Amino acid sequence: MWKVEIRNIHRLYEFSDIFLKDVFVWATNNKRIALEDVESSILENRLLLFAKECSSLRKHMQKLAACSDIDNVYSMYLEYINHYESIIKGNFSSTIKLTEETFKTVRNAFEYFYKEALDLQSFWANYHLGEYKSKNDFRRLIGEIRHRCPYCDINRISVADFSNTDHFLPISNYPFVGILWKNLVVSCIPCNTSIKNKSINLPILHPYIDRVQDELYFTFDIENKAITINAKDNGFGTQAAENFYTLFRLNENYPKLWDVVEREERDIMREASRYFKKNMITDIKQGIQEVNEILEERETNIYSQINIGECTKLKLDFYKYYREYNNSKLDKFLMLEKYGVNILDRQGVN
Repeated sequence: MWKVEIRNIHRLYEFSDIFLKDVFVWATNNKRIALEDVESSILENRLLLFAKECSSLRKHMQKLAACSDIDNVYSMYLEYINHYESIIKGNFSSTIKLTEETFKTVRNAFEYFYKEALDLQSFWANYHLGEYKSKNDFRRLIGEIRHRCPYCDINRISVADFSNTDHFLPISNYPFVGILWKNLVVSCIPCNTSIKNKSINLPILHPYIDRVQDELYFTFDIENKAITINAKDNGFGTQAAENFYTLFRLNENYPKLWDVVEREERDIMREASRYFKKNMITDIKQGIQEVNEILEERETNIYSQINIGECTKLKLDFYKYYREYNNSKLDKFLMLEKYGVNILDRQGVN
């Protein structure tokens, strides 16, 4: 629920763009080639060395070259990678049409590229100058710098076994971005499988692109122990934010986390109570001021725990609400004091 700070590890698969260009250029230049002739027809040395070691790659290359509209395939691929952010925002729709058979061939190829090719030593040896890293390594390294799921801000992804790599735009419907680094988001297993799975609603917020924390906010009702997630209109409407919290069921799951809020309030008041007793505070104005100072300290601590602690956005929004809640109590006190009513005698500092 926070914008991801992009680091080199997030761009790990950026080199795959070169591989895909090699494949599509070869396919457009070798239409309807026979499988047995694939290897001898490859002029690009990187692709040749990889294809020599990988019969599955040669089969997918041959099937792509056999597509009647292979020229459109390459053009559509370029459109998708060049307009990725516009697609996310719901502002782009390709005018290029592929036959159903061609689309299936493309999807099968990209599923192979993601599920198998990305983990092959020969792929890395020919297309990447750096150290080999498996998809498991990728998730582990992401988890070392970000412990919480960027979608829900609840579940841990600090261990590779606790995380998945989500195709933000599902590979089943958007195969051309199947190995695009921007589309590969390490998330918790529930968000990627049982919750999001192969769904997407456009336009939508993207944790690599948007400051999600500025587009969503929580409101609270202490009396009824209720949490509501809301979309903020920052000048571009609220549809993308609403689609985000609906897709990841944040509007269903966060209302169940009142215990997190209750624990925060209990800790705040326990800390305040110790301070009141130690300093023998009986003045409600001074007491509320101290509570606000405690909130500021906790806010500072939470900001240092973003991407590490659970529900950090929820807690920060609660502190903001609680400060306003306490200030409203102070306003009531001052009004009563004006008319000579001493509420300390009636209800004590709270």
